[in-house]
Amino acid sequence: MSHTDRAGLALVAALVATTMIITTSAQAQGAQSQESAYRLVEGWAQLPDGVEAWGQTIGVEIDSDGNLWVFHRCFSTSCNAGREDVTPVLK
Repeated sequence: MSHTDRAGLALVAALVATTMIITTSAQAQGAQSQESAYRLVEGWAQLPDGVEAWGQTIGVEIDSDGNLWVFHRCFSTSCNAGREDVTPVLK
């Protein structure tokens, strides 16, 4: 590859990188300027007695009465240790 070819390739790579940075920056600014329709509610989820932590959440549903049902399983490190009597469905 000649010196001219390498210089041209470097120029194209620099233009692509600059375009990607500008695009990413513009997207980030747009995301920050949008107001969220959601708000944080501290302590809203109370686990039932005997359940010390969430497992891997595999499903979430809201019933007609507005109750939240969570289907969860295993912790990331173990599926059995201390989880034999924990229900996989939480209300």
